[in-house]
Amino acid sequence: MENVRISAVARLALILALIASLLAGCSSGNKLVGKWQTPAGTLDYEFRENGTYQSKVKTDAGNTIQVDGNWSYSGTTLHIDPKTFSATGPNNPEAEKQKILKGKPGPTDTTLEWQDNDHFTFVEGGDTNPGLALERKK
Repeated sequence: MENVRISAVARLALILALIASLLAGCSSGNKLVGKWQTPAGTLDYEFRENGTYQSKVKTDAGNTIQVDGNWSYSGTTLHIDPKTFSATGPNNPEAEKQKILKGKPGPTDTTLEWQDNDHFTFVEGGDTNPGLALERKK
């Protein structure tokens, strides 16, 4: 009888731990976590809970430039710190990547203006285009 009781207690502890981890994973506490895109679909961002991000931009030449790095958000300020750059596509993507790298992209702080929980605009600062609007991917 005692073995069954320990087993039931252990089972209950596992179920409670699972529920707690699921609830913790449901809300990061940061509304920026998630996938974002420009309305035209030429720029995508994914901000992850672990503080990393990935952005992909479709260039006029038909290539895709991907940037991976770290991010943080506090108040209205988004801090991004790009770490790696890659390029793919049919029209000399490496040349486009090198053009970006010549600009020496580095850590940047940008002010965001939220329209609602699913839309924000880059207002000022950093290497971003003021007025660039992003919407949450659904």
